[in-house]
This record gives sequence, structure tokens and C-alpha cells, in this order.
Amino acid sequence: MMSKQDLKFIQINSSLLPFWVFLVLDLTSQITGWYLMRLAKSIWTCPPRRKDWIYPSYPSAAFKMRRILTACKVMKTLKGKLKFCNVSADHWSFSRTGPRLLSIKVQTANLVLEDGTKMKGYSFGYPSSTAGEVVFNTGLSGYTEALTDPSYKGQILTLSNPVVGNCGVPDTATLDEFGLNRFLESDGIKVSGLLVLDYSKEYSHWQAARSLGEWLQEEQVPALYGIDTRMLSKLIRNKGTVLGKIEFEGQPVEFADPNKQNLIAEVSTKSLQVSKEITKPDTMTMTFFEALLLLVVFYRALHSR
Repeated sequence: MMSKQDLKFIQINSSLLPFWVFLVLDLTSQITGWYLMRLAKSIWTCPPRRKDWIYPSYPSAAFKMRRILTACKVMKTLKGKLKFCNVSADHWSFSRTGPRLLSIKVQTANLVLEDGTKMKGYSFGYPSSTAGEVVFNTGLSGYTEALTDPSYKGQILTLSNPVVGNCGVPDTATLDEFGLNRFLESDGIKVSGLLVLDYSKEYSHWQAARSLGEWLQEEQVPALYGIDTRMLSKLIRNKGTVLGKIEFEGQPVEFADPNKQNLIAEVSTKSLQVSKEITKPDTMTMTFFEALLLLVVFYRALHSR
């Protein structure tokens, strides 16, 4: 009987399997890669369509996209799921590992609403339970400004945009010429929690300095992805005010209504702050010809009707 290790990886001696078999497999993989490169080139080098021209030989846009997706699937299969020809000094080895599943342990938490609705999500922020009023925002961008908006104080913000985090977070310490935060609406994150459908850990933006998850963990704000934000937005829209909480395992928390708190005092400054001293403008001086021109323009405006 073969062991599990033998079933995972079968080594075949070169005397049992001819050399030309591995040569054929290698040539097949190279020909497939060449064909996919030619396919991609033919797709992107098609001339543009014009209204008065007809190209019956060129495929439609939907067919092109179908071919691209098929090519991507084939490349992923050849790259990640199959392994051919592991060569060593004394023998040939043929292995087929089959589909490999990535097993990554992610901390989970539950979004619980006051009506009993419960949703499971995956944490990418600070792992701490919180409670507040659940609201939603339909903006396609500007999550940095939304998170730091003082009007969201004490609320759990739901972003209806399907993918969040792909632009990263800019340098939050950057100030403008008036001494105020250049990229933020306040001095930090004001929301009690964040809910999104999908979170992109990889970001790409010329002003990005770090990821959204790193910023949330630094500000100690919990956040969940994997939440059905469309359904949640419709529920909030129909019911109006909805209280909710983000609960981690072993960290129970009670519902909290931010409308019973003095939120204005919490987000307002405690003392007068001067961002930049404003100097008085110089006294406006006008020459004789400039005053005469102004009088002419004023006279023509009065008698133009």
C-alpha cells in the first residue's frame, strides 16, 4: 500500500519513462505560451471600427473579452496548478500536484444590527469590538476624506463602492500652506467602524504612503470586509436609523446610540486655533487714467439698456 507521501509525489525512473515524453511536454508548454502571446497580440492590434467600414473577420468586443479571460485561465492553470519535469542528477521525476488551495487564517467578526440581523465579516482593521449607528456612503472615491469627516463621529460607516483600499492612504501628516491637513477633513479618523464588500490590500497611487488597513490599525478603528453592503444600504434606506455593533469573539459590547451624546463637543476644538495670520491688504491706489476708465465703463453700463 502506498503512503500519502507517495500519492502526493510519484517519482518515475528514466528507464520506465522515455526521454522523449518529457521533451514533448516541454515543447507543448512552449508552443502554448507562444500561441497565447500571438493571441493577445492579435486582439490588441485589431484596427478601430468606423461607422462606414465593416470588418466581418474581426470579433466583437464581448468575444475579445471572452478570449482574453480564457487565455488568462489557461495561463493560471499552467503556472500554478500543474508542474512538469522536475529534473535531478540521477533520475527524472514527474509530478502533478493538482489544484493548490491557499490556506490563510483571517480573523473574523460579526456585524449585529438591533433588529437581529447578523453578518459575518473578515477583519482588516483594529481587532476591537465597537458599537454605533450604521450609515452608508455611495461615493466611488474619497474614502480618506469620508473616514475623517467629523459628521460621521460615533457611526459605523458602510461604503457601497465594491472595492475599497486600492488607492492606499496618503501621508496623513502633510500640511498645506495654512497649517491644515492637506488630505484629511480633520485630525484623524472619526468613524467608529468601517464596513466594505471587498478590501484591496495592494494599492497603487502616486500619493499613497501606506495601506488602508495599516492606517485603521494605527488609529485603532475596526473594519470588516465581506459584508453585503448593497443589502445593508437598502436596509438602512428603508428603516432609517439603524443601530449596530461589530463584535469580535470574546469581546461582547452593547448597542450605543450616538444621538444621545454631545458629538459637537467631542469633535470641536477646545481653544481658539489660528491656522495662518491674515495680513491686511495694501491700500488700493488708482491712477488718473484708471479712474477715468472706470467711470467710462460705469457710465456705459448705466446707459446700455
